[in-house]
Amino acid sequence: MPTEDSSRPTSQRWQDCADVYDFLEEIRLRPGTWLPDGSLAHLQSLLVGYRVALAVHGIDESFAFWPEDDFNRWLQEQRGIANSLTWAAEIERNTPADSTPFEEFFRLLNTYRSEATQNPASSPASTPSLGREYMDNTFVTLFWRRRLLTEAELRLEEGGFRVVHLAAGEWASERDMHRDFAAALHFPNYYGHNLDALNDCLGDVACDGPYDDSDEGTGLHHRLRPLCRRLPASGPDRSGHPSPTKPAVRQYFSAASSA
Repeated sequence: MPTEDSSRPTSQRWQDCADVYDFLEEIRLRPGTWLPDGSLAHLQSLLVGYRVALAVHGIDESFAFWPEDDFNRWLQEQRGIANSLTWAAEIERNTPADSTPFEEFFRLLNTYRSEATQNPASSPASTPSLGREYMDNTFVTLFWRRRLLTEAELRLEEGGFRVVHLAAGEWASERDMHRDFAAALHFPNYYGHNLDALNDCLGDVACDGPYDDSDEGTGLHHRLRPLCRRLPASGPDRSGHPSPTKPAVRQYFSAASSA
């Protein structure tokens, strides 16, 4: 027998979602499952993960939710502001007293989609720069399937990226890592073979191009393989004591990322 609730949208399996808006509808219908604390920062992270998955699997889909892209620009125009906040931070900071950030996001999303439907030419979904999907939250992306890594590298190479392979599985110490980076990227003779020097030289390559005469290209991608090999303790854990179980290479990059 029909009830007054029968017309309400019902949740579907997330595997059946056709696009990011289907995925967002799943989150709206089941917030306790996806966002138990209602945090828009967590929602933004979920959406970044969604976009990275599209790139990894080679799926072409317009996407408006990069922290500084279409939805964020539209939001700032709506509110007459210009700041560096992401859409998640802006909504959480300026949610009306009679609403919640979660509710406010979906209210704004409905308005955004409605305006985009009415004026499709004025609201094109931008396509992020090649490779950006792997760098939005971190410059290190772990691939658990070799096929997906190979496909990603092919797309980057076709887009003009320079791909450098480093045999991290052969590293037994930090010295080995610095030696291979210095050789592969032609670091200058005064390279200090420490994390500060690595950070400086990688920054130079990112800002000014290669140290050698090779073409700068669109960007630079390092493939470190494999990173899962257990190495002897060569760095302290958070307590300052050596960690014999944590991969040494990951320790180095964790330290470099936080430097």
